[in-house]
Amino acid sequence: QTALLIKTDSAGNKEWERTFEDAYTDSEGQSVQQTIDGGYIMLCYKYASTDGGIWLIKIDSQGRKLWDRTFQGSIWTDGDRSIQQTSDGGYIITGLLGANASLIKVNSEGNGEWYRTFEGINFGGISVQQVNDGGYIVAGSNDMMGPLEMVLIKTDADGIVWES
Repeated sequence: QTALLIKTDSAGNKEWERTFEDAYTDSEGQSVQQTIDGGYIMLCYKYASTDGGIWLIKIDSQGRKLWDRTFQGSIWTDGDRSIQQTSDGGYIITGLLGANASLIKVNSEGNGEWYRTFEGINFGGISVQQVNDGGYIVAGSNDMMGPLEMVLIKTDADGIVWES
């Protein structure tokens, strides 16, 4: 399998189509966002026999791959993941690590800056956004643990600020 990205115009007409392959694993696109430079950042999930992981691909406005980075480990499970560009030009990623939501902060070149797991909350991060104070808000659900409940976490540089 390959990760597929299709660019359309405002009327839905295809402008270009690109596939991105990883030689060692199958992959699946999870989230894509346009970046402030007019390009795109694509978050993929990598399937492998022993280790899964996430695969970031930075793409220019014409669909050419500029760089890619892999964060491997069987701890990343298949499911919802989200990526957003941050005010410093880097990226914030949320996903499910075991049974806990996690955040990864990477710089503009895709290199990891920090990693945070919200243990004991037992929910999967579905969406993440940076907020005005520089922290992040993570939305998710605990549907893997019983009745569906939505969870909202606000973070800052020190960890969880509040949960609802």
